[in-house]
Amino acid sequence: MADRRFFLVLAVCFFTIVSANTPEKFRTWLGNDPFKSYNKRIFPRSNQNENVTVDIKYYLIAITGFDEVAGQMDTVGYMKVQWKNEFLIWSSTDIPVISLPQDNFWLPSLVVSNSVTTLFEVGHSSYPVRITSDGDCEWTVGVVAKTACAVDVSYYPFDIQNCKVTLNPWGFTDNQIYLMSSESSLDLTHYMENVQWELKTTSIETKSISSTSFLNLNLEIKRRPGYFIVNMVIPILILGLLNGMVFLLPADSGERVGFAITAFLTFAVFLTMVSANLPRAAEPMSLLCYFLTLMLVLSALSCVITIMTLRVYHQDEDSEVPKWLRHVIAFMNFQKCKKWCCSSKKSKNSVGADNDGFDDDSLDEHGLPMKKKLGYEDTKSEASSEEEEEDDTADITWRKVGKTLDIFFFSLFILGTLIIAVFFLDQLWKPSIVLSNSVESLKELGDKSYRIRIDNNGNHEWVVGIVSKTACSIDITYYPFDKQSCNITFNPWGYTQSQIDLVTTETKVDLTHYQENVEWDITSTMVVKQVVDSSVYINFVLNMERKPGYFVINMIIPVLILSLLNGLVFLLPADSGERVGYAITAFLTFAVFLSMVSENLPKASEPMSMLCYFLTLMLCLSAVSTIVTILVLRVHHQHEESEVPKYLRHIIAFIKCDKCKKVCCREDKVKDISPDDEEEEEDDDDELGKNPDDTIYITWKVAARVLDYFFFLVFLGSTSAITVFFLIPLAFAS
Repeated sequence: MADRRFFLVLAVCFFTIVSANTPEKFRTWLGNDPFKSYNKRIFPRSNQNENVTVDIKYYLIAITGFDEVAGQMDTVGYMKVQWKNEFLIWSSTDIPVISLPQDNFWLPSLVVSNSVTTLFEVGHSSYPVRITSDGDCEWTVGVVAKTACAVDVSYYPFDIQNCKVTLNPWGFTDNQIYLMSSESSLDLTHYMENVQWELKTTSIETKSISSTSFLNLNLEIKRRPGYFIVNMVIPILILGLLNGMVFLLPADSGERVGFAITAFLTFAVFLTMVSANLPRAAEPMSLLCYFLTLMLVLSALSCVITIMTLRVYHQDEDSEVPKWLRHVIAFMNFQKCKKWCCSSKKSKNSVGADNDGFDDDSLDEHGLPMKKKLGYEDTKSEASSEEEEEDDTADITWRKVGKTLDIFFFSLFILGTLIIAVFFLDQLWKPSIVLSNSVESLKELGDKSYRIRIDNNGNHEWVVGIVSKTACSIDITYYPFDKQSCNITFNPWGYTQSQIDLVTTETKVDLTHYQENVEWDITSTMVVKQVVDSSVYINFVLNMERKPGYFVINMIIPVLILSLLNGLVFLLPADSGERVGYAITAFLTFAVFLSMVSENLPKASEPMSMLCYFLTLMLCLSAVSTIVTILVLRVHHQHEESEVPKYLRHIIAFIKCDKCKKVCCREDKVKDISPDDEEEEEDDDDELGKNPDDTIYITWKVAARVLDYFFFLVFLGSTSAITVFFLIPLAFAS
């Protein structure tokens, strides 16, 4: 009997709910209070001085992208927004819950305030709002956001980034709308893993800044480094180890300098590849960039040392190795240690001999010690020991010096590479305001969702979001130490000053919410009013200064190193077979750097960057060095039996200052001549003046060597002069 009564009551309730939810009754119900008198433009509080607490629960679906160069994170998710509307309370007898499109109700004006694309309200007209009879509202909103993120690439590609999605009730103070979350972290129920980034932790925090409520959805993400280890880190480490192998190449192979300069160029290419994937931030810089720059410097040093050791290899074998160098090489080969070890063993063996240290030859016929002649034997022993000490390095030749230096520098470079690798690789009516210098559109500012606050005195306050792309006159003369001044200009479109006048109470731009840019510093701001052709303009001037650290590390220092290496082609022995390859590779490297710089600059003829002028001149200097190298090689390889032209002999003699030495010697000789010998000296002078063979000793090889040293000094001086003329003003431009 009880079961029958239960089913009867259940059937009556079901019939009542279904009958009440028929379309006719629902329309009738909506035509009554509270919906009949409801106005969605009215703040949902009976007491308008009370605030609305908005509870937000965020569901993260995916991290669709992360651009470390631009400092942007792309996310997809949705959130459940809950608040209480005191004007939507009814008796739940018939309908306890309703769901209607969002345009029918008051909504909190939620904006993703750190978006880099738009500052419009979230939501869509198709999204429903679920309201209970108690006035509790729940709004499920989809959010596809591209937000700004402060990127820290210090430990790239093993970096961890902390980014956030910031929500703000646009146009409302925290006394009106206060954002909060009943959850301490994001809901990851529907989260799909990202192939490049691992989501470590999430958190939610509430802040109030300048009487405005903000809700920060924080995400800590860690890069998955596998791809970068395989495709970048391992090749760099292998290249670093190969860098020192240049000293194991046979000196006669003719491949040493080509190997070294190619390694230098490869490091430069890797540095370019890495820097292209990183933000142009001076602080913090990636340790990988520092590592590659140091390896670049190490590679440049290997080029210099390779050239020096090749010069040692190609010394004339008949020329004597300096004594100090022989002792250094003997020390590096542990010859001194071996000698000391042998001498110590010999002294130990001599101790404990018979006859208390006297041998048989030192005893007379009676068995008594014989007296030696003092001084003679000791002096002879000392002389023999000194002669032995001098002769223990006599077998050291130039080739042995070269081989020893090769082993030493090979060990040094391998050790240096490992140390550097371990250290770095272990981290109502409104004015028609238009952004008049926009390069995208000339539409009015604002959106229909933006609200205007009006007090009882008729004062209006309109909070307008602006995401703008404006034109700016660029001066890159002192790039990358340049300063730029750009304007954001506003104008009441279609109105004269007599109709609408723009004024501002501030003299500077408010930077309270400003997020630092990794490439530019804002040095100062101004607000300037202008009147042009009866129209009023407000200019917000931003004076910016580029942070040059990134460009100094990745561009200026490699260019300076390459400039110094350019002239070393003339110190390469002509018989090494590597001169032209070295010169043409240096030329190619300058062309690569020039291409890199030009890609980052506007294609403007005036003004041109001084750095472009510098690189162009260095490119020309490198081309000239290639031509001069070929000509000097032709001089060096001339047949020795052919005569050197007289004009060339005199030029070589002039470069060597032979004429100066001759004049100086004659002056010294004149001072020592007595009056009685003047007549004889005049005869000698006549004979000397008639002698046409004072430069006959100059051969083709001598001429080539002199030209090498001459052009080395010329190119070194030219490089220094060009560097001082162009790069010193750049350094002091800031």
